[in-house]
Amino acid sequence: MTDRTDRKIIKNTCVIPATEPESRKSLENMHYYPKVKKFVKESFAKKGKFSDELRHFWRTVYWLKKLDSKADEAMLIAAVAHDIERAFPISRSKWQKNGKAYFLQRSFSAAHGRAGAFKVEEFLKKERAPGALIKKVKMMISGHEYGGNYWQNLLKDADSISFLENQGPLFLKFHRSGSLASDDIFKKFDWMYGRITSRQAKAYAKPMYQKCVKYLNKFYKDT
Repeated sequence: MTDRTDRKIIKNTCVIPATEPESRKSLENMHYYPKVKKFVKESFAKKGKFSDELRHFWRTVYWLKKLDSKADEAMLIAAVAHDIERAFPISRSKWQKNGKAYFLQRSFSAAHGRAGAFKVEEFLKKERAPGALIKKVKMMISGHEYGGNYWQNLLKDADSISFLENQGPLFLKFHRSGSLASDDIFKKFDWMYGRITSRQAKAYAKPMYQKCVKYLNKFYKDT
């Protein structure tokens, strides 16, 4: 249950309602993006993670379009489905044995990206999507955690902005449940901000990062 401290953090961080990120007109020339978006919504709904996850995905699409106004359909598909692995999770057990949070380990992040890319590829092939579109989507999702080329860096940056914008209250819930240590939460936020590549993305993300750190610090001071 959300207590008074959580509600104050939610009020003071940039949490955006889980609204759709695009108009009907903007989708007129897109055939596969709406199908992938529906697939993502249904997959997470089955896992009981509907609103928290979808808000992050919608805003990743929004920020990717802010960073590149000419983003094509493959880029939007990669943005909306970049974390689809969490709806079909690979085992975390081998990364949890060494005492370090699995999400802070590079080998896990790489496996998370590859598994997500495979799942979206599988779906797009069933929809008979063009090979070039599938290839670009796979490339972006598989490399979205650490980046590499322009498209992977773009998705990484949009992912980071959306994370900092939305995920503070969610990580507090993880801490309250005992599943995350406070040091790991701070490391996660530091890493998500620090990995941003472009100056434009850094400018968008900086006030969000500062606000998250401020209220996380206040939360731990008050508990």
